[in-house]
Amino acid sequence: MSNELATLYQDDTFIVKAQLVEGNPFIHVSVLEFSLDVRKRMKEVWEDIKVGFYYEGYDALYAVSLNHKFSKVMGGELQSTLEDGKGVYKWETL
Repeated sequence: MSNELATLYQDDTFIVKAQLVEGNPFIHVSVLEFSLDVRKRMKEVWEDIKVGFYYEGYDALYAVSLNHKFSKVMGGELQSTLEDGKGVYKWETL
């Protein structure tokens, strides 16, 4: 994976993309339609993505998000808050 965005998952309800930033994988999630079923599927897809990155040799995944609630629901741990209010979140891959 390069520093360009690569699509990891896409359906009619959400898209997951990733890019390397200074050697660290950053994840971008776009939710197109939300429901409890979509949230459940997102968590399943997210677990598969984390395992995939683990096997590629990465210990953690990161995201920068203004939606703190969503990041926490997805299991992210807040690492820092940027000046614009966005949070930098981290997920251990395994």
